Amino acid sequence: MSKELKKQTTEINRGNDRVTVEKHEYYSGNIPKSEELAKYNEINPGFADRLISLVEKEQQGRLNLQNEIVKVEKEVMLANISSQNKGLYVGFASVIAILSFCSYLAFLGDTTAAGVTAVGQCN
Repeated sequence: MSKELKKQTTEINRGNDRVTVEKHEYYSGNIPKSEELAKYNEINPGFADRLISLVEKEQQGRLNLQNEIVKVEKEVMLANISSQNKGLYVGFASVIAILSFCSYLAFLGDTTAAGVTAVGQCN
């Protein structure tokens, strides 16, 4: 909520030169300025308190939502890390299993099969 509070125009004449200076004041915020709140209270007593309470509740809701988003993002990040680690472990175990199988084939005397299994078939 942004609105212009004051606009002040001043003209300065210096010989043949004429300068116009404009000053603008803006206010931006969820709660009106204190002067406006006082006017609201004159019209409807207690309105300013209700308005401030409403803004506080809205702010609390935003903070709760932001905290929930951060919590979910953290859980997703930890799940991704866990998934990546599992992939590394499975890959390492696969390599160990293949090398063990190749060693067993070599132990049995079938070095060609052991080599093809370890390296893959080349055409």
